[in-house]
Amino acid sequence: MLFRSLCRRIEKFGITTDGFSVRRRTVPERYLYRDPHGLSGELLALAEIFAVGLRGVARGLAAAVEKGECLVVGGGPLGVVTALLLRHLGRSPVWVLERDAQRAALLAATFPQLRHLAAAEVPEVGESPAYSDLHKAARFPLVCECSGSAGGLNAALLLARAGGTVVAFGLGRPGVVDMRLVVTKGLALLGSIGGTGAFPQAMEFLTREREAAARLITHRFAVERAAEALAGADSRRLKVQLSF
Repeated sequence: MLFRSLCRRIEKFGITTDGFSVRRRTVPERYLYRDPHGLSGELLALAEIFAVGLRGVARGLAAAVEKGECLVVGGGPLGVVTALLLRHLGRSPVWVLERDAQRAALLAATFPQLRHLAAAEVPEVGESPAYSDLHKAARFPLVCECSGSAGGLNAALLLARAGGTVVAFGLGRPGVVDMRLVVTKGLALLGSIGGTGAFPQAMEFLTREREAAARLITHRFAVERAAEALAGADSRRLKVQLSF
């Protein structure tokens, strides 16, 4: 299923293909996944992001040489999903690094089962660091970068243990990545995109962890308030859902 997500001609309903903000839409059956669990519409709407998380987490766990605690960089919806999946798949403790203080407080209150790494624990790396400087914050055998920023990816590389694995989910603006950290620590840097093929497993997770998954939805709006729902970034929100 990996290479289906990497197709150069891939199209995504609601992303590259418009017209899906409707109550009903007819599509070819081969694009659909059946729900045998009787999940609510609210939870089914989360299947896509959990499928994306599962695909990346599976790649990371398969590549990681060591077991132990894991770190997720970025406390947005995908970061929370990734952290919940890592715990579900037996990794503990799972830490989340979120630089926005308001968002970090929201996560601590909403998901107490996750541990929170303070931004102050991420040291700065100078222009001409010693080898020891590149290793002094190394701690985690597996790090998942979900912020989509060059700063987040560099933090992930800095905090990864020598010989560790970093999975990059986020699609952000181009930036400068410190390849010194990859080379000197012998890191495996993997990219992951899409959730093709992982929807059945995502629905199984949502069935088993309904309460935790539902807490990801922090705001709900009727479709008539769509403009309000989609207006700007707000660190007090995680997932916003529209009801049609």
